[in-house]
Amino acid sequence: MAAGLPVVCTEVGGNVELIEHNKQGFLFRPGDYQDLAGYLMLLIQDRKLASTLGQAAAQRALEKFGVEQYIASSEKFFLEHS
Repeated sequence: MAAGLPVVCTEVGGNVELIEHNKQGFLFRPGDYQDLAGYLMLLIQDRKLASTLGQAAAQRALEKFGVEQYIASSEKFFLEHS
């Protein structure tokens, strides 16, 4: 995500909280290899879509895991546990 690439991953665990389907990439059900292959082919064939999703993925990564977010969450943790 931080590299500006679209994400294609299974809809399990934290993936569902991090990736919005069709916004930063694609989510597919575990074991659904046809969807996986379809999404990968779509990104290969539609470079504009891949770029748009990749830019959104980079923005989302920055919002969730950027330096400012890290500092804020660390500060909150230390204040709550001091």
